[in-house]
Amino acid sequence: MIRTVIIDDEKPSRDRVKYFLKEYIDISIVGEAENGEEGALLLSKMTPQLVFLDIQMPIADGFHVLRSCSYRPAVIFISAFDEYAIHAFDVNAVDYLLKPYTKQRFSEAMERILSNVDNNIYWDRKISSLLSTYKPTIKYLDLITVKTGYVYKIYETENIDFFRKDDGLLFLYTGGKKVTLDTPLAQLEKRLDPAIFFRAHRKAFVNLKQIKEIIPWGQGRYVLDFGDSGKVQVSRDSVKLLKQKIGLKI
Repeated sequence: MIRTVIIDDEKPSRDRVKYFLKEYIDISIVGEAENGEEGALLLSKMTPQLVFLDIQMPIADGFHVLRSCSYRPAVIFISAFDEYAIHAFDVNAVDYLLKPYTKQRFSEAMERILSNVDNNIYWDRKISSLLSTYKPTIKYLDLITVKTGYVYKIYETENIDFFRKDDGLLFLYTGGKKVTLDTPLAQLEKRLDPAIFFRAHRKAFVNLKQIKEIIPWGQGRYVLDFGDSGKVQVSRDSVKLLKQKIGLKI
Protein backbone atom coordinates (compact mmCIF):
# COMPACT_ATOMS: atom_id res chain seq x y z
CA MET A 1 0.00 0.00 0.00
CA ILE A 2 1.17 3.51 -0.83
CA ARG A 3 0.89 5.71 2.28
CA THR A 4 -0.67 8.98 1.17
CA VAL A 5 -1.47 12.30 2.86
CA ILE A 6 -3.47 15.30 1.65
CA ILE A 7 -2.45 18.81 2.73
CA ASP A 8 -4.87 21.54 1.66
CA ASP A 9 -6.60 24.32 3.60
CA GLU A 10 -9.87 23.84 1.68
CA LYS A 11 -11.98 20.88 2.80
CA PRO A 12 -13.85 20.54 -0.54
CA SER A 13 -10.48 20.25 -2.27
CA ARG A 14 -9.33 17.52 0.14
CA ASP A 15 -12.64 15.70 -0.35
CA ARG A 16 -12.24 15.87 -4.13
CA VAL A 17 -8.82 14.20 -3.93
CA LYS A 18 -10.17 11.49 -1.63
CA TYR A 19 -13.11 10.87 -3.97
CA PHE A 20 -10.86 10.39 -7.01
CA LEU A 21 -8.47 8.17 -5.02
CA LYS A 22 -11.22 5.64 -4.29
CA GLU A 23 -10.44 3.98 -7.62
CA TYR A 24 -6.83 3.26 -6.61
CA ILE A 25 -6.77 0.12 -4.46
CA ASP A 26 -3.06 0.50 -3.68
CA ILE A 27 -3.52 3.93 -2.09
CA SER A 28 -3.92 4.21 1.68
CA ILE A 29 -4.78 7.69 2.99
CA VAL A 30 -3.02 7.92 6.36
CA GLY A 31 -3.76 11.54 7.19
CA GLU A 32 -4.77 15.01 6.07
CA ALA A 33 -3.94 18.53 7.21
CA GLU A 34 -5.55 21.92 6.66
CA ASN A 35 -2.49 24.18 6.87
CA GLY A 36 1.24 24.15 6.31
CA GLU A 37 2.32 23.71 9.91
CA GLU A 38 -0.01 20.77 10.49
CA GLY A 39 1.20 19.37 7.18
CA ALA A 40 4.84 19.55 8.22
CA LEU A 41 4.05 17.71 11.45
CA LEU A 42 2.02 15.12 9.55
CA LEU A 43 4.88 14.37 7.15
CA SER A 44 7.28 13.99 10.06
CA LYS A 45 4.93 11.63 11.87
CA MET A 46 3.61 9.48 9.01
CA THR A 47 6.49 9.62 6.45
CA PRO A 48 4.11 9.03 3.52
CA GLN A 49 5.28 7.97 0.09
CA LEU A 50 2.83 10.24 -1.75
CA VAL A 51 1.65 13.76 -0.88
CA PHE A 52 -1.06 15.91 -2.42
CA LEU A 53 0.10 19.38 -1.49
CA ASP A 54 -1.63 22.73 -1.85
CA ILE A 55 0.62 25.71 -2.54
CA GLN A 56 -1.20 28.63 -0.94
CA MET A 57 -2.12 27.80 2.65
CA PRO A 58 -2.34 29.66 5.95
CA ILE A 59 0.86 30.43 7.89
CA ALA A 60 3.15 28.07 5.95
CA ASP A 61 2.78 27.42 2.22
CA GLY A 62 3.45 24.17 0.40
CA PHE A 63 7.06 25.05 -0.32
CA HIS A 64 7.69 25.75 3.36
CA VAL A 65 6.28 22.28 4.12
CA LEU A 66 8.77 20.66 1.73
CA ARG A 67 11.70 22.69 3.04
CA SER A 68 10.95 21.53 6.58
CA CYS A 69 10.63 17.88 5.52
CA SER A 70 13.57 15.59 6.32
CA TYR A 71 13.05 13.51 3.17
CA ARG A 72 11.53 13.88 -0.31
CA PRO A 73 8.21 12.10 -0.88
CA ALA A 74 6.50 11.92 -4.26
CA VAL A 75 4.39 15.06 -4.64
CA ILE A 76 1.42 16.16 -6.71
CA PHE A 77 0.93 19.88 -6.18
CA ILE A 78 -2.53 21.43 -6.08
CA SER A 79 -2.88 25.11 -6.84
CA ALA A 80 -5.13 27.91 -7.92
CA PHE A 81 -3.52 29.91 -10.70
CA ASP A 82 -0.07 31.17 -9.81
CA GLU A 83 1.98 31.93 -12.91
CA TYR A 84 5.29 31.86 -11.02
CA ALA A 85 4.59 28.51 -9.39
CA ILE A 86 3.30 27.00 -12.62
CA HIS A 87 6.42 28.16 -14.45
CA ALA A 88 8.59 26.56 -11.76
CA PHE A 89 6.65 23.29 -12.06
CA ASP A 90 7.01 23.24 -15.84
CA VAL A 91 10.73 24.03 -15.73
CA ASN A 92 11.37 21.15 -13.33
CA ALA A 93 8.84 18.73 -14.86
CA VAL A 94 6.97 18.38 -11.56
CA ASP A 95 3.30 17.45 -11.81
CA TYR A 96 0.51 19.68 -10.54
CA LEU A 97 -3.27 19.93 -10.55
CA LEU A 98 -4.60 23.38 -11.37
CA LYS A 99 -7.93 24.10 -9.68
CA PRO A 100 -10.51 23.29 -10.89
CA TYR A 101 -9.18 20.09 -12.47
CA THR A 102 -11.01 17.21 -14.14
CA LYS A 103 -10.99 13.51 -13.34
CA GLN A 104 -9.03 12.88 -16.53
CA ARG A 105 -6.34 15.37 -15.48
CA PHE A 106 -6.17 13.70 -12.06
CA SER A 107 -5.78 10.28 -13.66
CA GLU A 108 -2.95 11.54 -15.88
CA ALA A 109 -1.09 12.92 -12.89
CA MET A 110 -1.55 9.67 -10.98
CA GLU A 111 -0.30 7.58 -13.89
CA ARG A 112 2.93 9.58 -14.01
CA ILE A 113 3.43 9.74 -10.26
CA LEU A 114 2.90 6.03 -9.59
CA SER A 115 5.68 5.06 -11.99
CA ASN A 116 8.21 6.85 -9.74
CA VAL A 117 6.51 6.90 -6.35
CA ASP A 118 9.30 4.98 -4.57
CA ASN A 119 12.25 6.48 -6.45
CA ASN A 120 13.80 8.55 -3.64
CA ILE A 121 16.74 9.76 -5.74
CA TYR A 122 14.34 10.96 -8.45
CA TRP A 123 12.23 12.95 -5.99
CA ASP A 124 15.17 14.38 -4.12
CA ARG A 125 16.50 15.76 -7.40
CA LYS A 126 13.12 17.06 -8.59
CA ILE A 127 12.03 18.73 -5.37
CA SER A 128 15.43 20.19 -4.55
CA SER A 129 15.57 21.72 -8.03
CA LEU A 130 12.04 23.08 -7.68
CA LEU A 131 12.75 24.70 -4.31
CA SER A 132 15.80 26.43 -5.72
CA THR A 133 13.84 27.66 -8.76
CA TYR A 134 10.62 28.88 -7.19
CA LYS A 135 10.55 32.44 -5.87
CA PRO A 136 7.63 33.17 -3.50
CA THR A 137 5.33 35.96 -4.60
CA ILE A 138 3.39 36.36 -1.36
CA LYS A 139 3.63 39.77 0.27
CA TYR A 140 3.23 39.35 4.00
CA LEU A 141 1.63 42.00 6.18
CA ASP A 142 3.98 44.62 7.59
CA LEU A 143 1.18 46.75 9.02
CA ILE A 144 -2.31 46.13 10.36
CA THR A 145 -4.79 49.01 10.42
CA VAL A 146 -7.66 48.95 12.93
CA LYS A 147 -10.52 51.42 13.09
CA THR A 148 -11.30 52.56 16.63
CA GLY A 149 -14.23 54.94 16.76
CA TYR A 150 -13.56 57.60 14.14
CA VAL A 151 -9.82 57.08 13.92
CA TYR A 152 -7.51 54.45 12.47
CA LYS A 153 -4.63 53.00 14.41
CA ILE A 154 -1.69 51.32 12.73
CA TYR A 155 0.22 48.40 14.27
CA GLU A 156 3.49 47.00 12.95
CA THR A 157 3.15 43.22 12.76
CA GLU A 158 6.69 42.66 14.03
CA ASN A 159 5.68 44.34 17.31
CA ILE A 160 2.45 42.37 17.80
CA ASP A 161 2.72 39.74 20.54
CA PHE A 162 0.01 37.38 19.31
CA PHE A 163 -3.42 37.00 17.72
CA ARG A 164 -6.07 34.92 19.47
CA LYS A 165 -9.70 34.08 18.81
CA ASP A 166 -11.94 34.16 21.89
CA ASP A 167 -15.72 33.74 22.00
CA GLY A 168 -15.94 34.03 18.24
CA LEU A 169 -13.96 37.27 18.03
CA LEU A 170 -10.38 37.78 16.88
CA PHE A 171 -8.07 39.93 19.01
CA LEU A 172 -4.65 41.46 18.53
CA TYR A 173 -2.42 41.63 21.63
CA THR A 174 0.50 44.03 21.82
CA GLY A 175 2.27 45.71 24.74
CA GLY A 176 -0.49 44.78 27.13
CA LYS A 177 -3.25 46.08 24.83
CA LYS A 178 -6.09 43.96 23.47
CA VAL A 179 -7.56 45.15 20.17
CA THR A 180 -10.56 43.70 18.33
CA LEU A 181 -10.05 42.82 14.65
CA ASP A 182 -12.76 42.39 12.01
CA THR A 183 -10.50 40.37 9.70
CA PRO A 184 -11.49 36.68 9.35
CA LEU A 185 -8.93 34.38 10.94
CA ALA A 186 -8.47 32.31 7.77
CA GLN A 187 -7.68 35.45 5.78
CA LEU A 188 -5.22 36.73 8.38
CA GLU A 189 -3.41 33.39 8.49
CA LYS A 190 -2.46 33.62 4.83
CA ARG A 191 -0.94 37.08 5.26
CA LEU A 192 1.31 36.44 8.27
CA ASP A 193 5.00 35.69 7.71
CA PRO A 194 5.63 32.04 8.76
CA ALA A 195 9.20 32.98 9.66
CA ILE A 196 7.80 35.17 12.45
CA PHE A 197 4.35 33.88 13.38
CA PHE A 198 3.65 30.41 14.70
CA ARG A 199 0.35 28.60 15.29
CA ALA A 200 0.51 27.82 19.01
CA HIS A 201 -2.89 26.17 18.91
CA ARG A 202 -5.99 26.14 16.75
CA LYS A 203 -7.05 29.68 17.66
CA ALA A 204 -3.77 31.46 18.40
CA PHE A 205 -0.84 32.72 16.32
CA VAL A 206 2.15 34.03 18.22
CA ASN A 207 5.12 36.21 17.32
CA LEU A 208 8.18 34.07 18.03
CA LYS A 209 10.35 37.18 18.42
CA GLN A 210 8.14 38.58 21.19
CA ILE A 211 8.23 35.57 23.53
CA LYS A 212 9.62 36.55 26.93
CA GLU A 213 9.69 33.11 28.56
CA ILE A 214 8.79 29.52 27.77
CA ILE A 215 7.27 27.78 30.78
CA PRO A 216 7.02 23.95 31.06
CA TRP A 217 3.43 23.07 31.96
CA GLY A 218 3.71 19.33 32.62
CA GLN A 219 3.05 16.29 30.42
CA GLY A 220 5.03 17.70 27.52
CA ARG A 221 3.08 20.95 27.37
CA TYR A 222 4.38 24.53 27.37
CA VAL A 223 3.10 28.06 27.94
CA LEU A 224 4.51 31.10 26.17
CA ASP A 225 4.80 34.25 28.27
CA PHE A 226 4.42 37.61 26.50
CA GLY A 227 4.77 39.82 29.55
CA ASP A 228 2.00 42.43 29.84
CA SER A 229 0.02 40.87 26.97
CA GLY A 230 -0.40 37.60 28.85
CA LYS A 231 0.30 33.94 28.18
CA VAL A 232 -0.56 31.49 25.40
CA GLN A 233 -0.61 27.72 25.78
CA VAL A 234 1.02 25.56 23.10
CA SER A 235 -1.02 22.56 22.01
CA ARG A 236 0.67 19.17 22.19
CA ASP A 237 0.46 18.84 18.41
CA SER A 238 2.44 22.07 17.97
CA VAL A 239 5.19 21.48 20.54
CA LYS A 240 7.50 19.52 18.24
CA LEU A 241 7.39 22.15 15.49
CA LEU A 242 7.93 24.93 18.03
CA LYS A 243 11.08 23.20 19.25
CA GLN A 244 12.36 22.94 15.69
CA LYS A 245 11.66 26.61 14.97
CA ILE A 246 13.42 28.06 18.02
CA GLY A 247 15.99 25.35 18.79
CA LEU A 248 14.28 24.33 22.01
CA LYS A 249 16.08 21.37 23.58
CA ILE A 250 14.23 20.99 26.88
